[in-house]
Amino acid sequence: MEDKFADDILEEIRDEDLPELAKIYEEYKREYPYIISTVRVGIEWKKSKENGQKVIFLSPRSSWREDGTVIAIFTCSFVFFKKEIEIMQYNCCTRTSKRGQPGCPSQKTHLKSKLRQNNIPYYQFTNEADVILCTLQESLKNLYDGIRYTRRKQFDQEMNFYSTHDKFTDLVRKACEDRNMKNTLWIKSMMVRLPIEVALNYKITCPPEVYIERLKVRDAPQINSVWPRKYDGSEFKVSTLIELNGGIGVYLKKNDKLVAWVLRDQMGQVAILQTHDDYKKNGYASLVTKILSKELAEEGIYPFAGINVKNTASLNMFNKIGYEQIGLHTYFFMAPDMKNKL
Repeated sequence: MEDKFADDILEEIRDEDLPELAKIYEEYKREYPYIISTVRVGIEWKKSKENGQKVIFLSPRSSWREDGTVIAIFTCSFVFFKKEIEIMQYNCCTRTSKRGQPGCPSQKTHLKSKLRQNNIPYYQFTNEADVILCTLQESLKNLYDGIRYTRRKQFDQEMNFYSTHDKFTDLVRKACEDRNMKNTLWIKSMMVRLPIEVALNYKITCPPEVYIERLKVRDAPQINSVWPRKYDGSEFKVSTLIELNGGIGVYLKKNDKLVAWVLRDQMGQVAILQTHDDYKKNGYASLVTKILSKELAEEGIYPFAGINVKNTASLNMFNKIGYEQIGLHTYFFMAPDMKNKL
């Protein structure tokens, strides 16, 4: 089948070239510790026929070979049914009219109408795209051009620019605005990085009242229910991360209750770290963070996390266990500006 994006400015990086991309960033892993781990996550996901469709690595004019410019997109389309408590993949519109072709603006409306006709409760139709990007080019021109001029449909839909380094934030936002997109969410976070040698020397001691175990997909509802950034359908994202990337939980010995946890996100790094309100100040958060950090270090990766600048308690905890602040990054959301349509 012919590739309709064969002549697009954003060219897909072949799976067999991803290790070479990671190798380019080996020299810069202290400054951009999340790129190598993101590439490794992508490589693992792509080993599965089903999950390999959820991630794509792109580069403007294949410039990644010269300047490391890369745009990774993690996507997932689904409908979350409240009644059946299940996830259903949805890839094309159910109507056959011209305006009902896959990818058309009316796709969500058509699907919701069909659900209503069949009296099926639903939360939301979501086509979530998490974008992780980086470049070593000083002018950032390739990064701007790739976002501004691509014809790929992901860039005309809602997009979450995930953990974007402050070096790139303003330029990426401008490229999106030049595509007639508007900003709908803006969260400043502090980037913290742990020296590999510090992580490798961690002494892990588990309190007698709890035990440590890998998170299971069945833990996703509890984790999502108290996640400050949860949204309709976010339980699917949490369960996907647990299934594909893993996570670590602290459980009470007396009743097997999950009281603290940490996951590896799309970047393969420390994320969704939280302790149940009733069990805070017991050191459980630092315990799971140390365990995951040590695992990352053993993989040759600098442990990394993004922390909301307003979350002083979390910043203090990471500082206490040896993490260093290396600058700001931003989580921001861009969506088509329908009021100012081109």
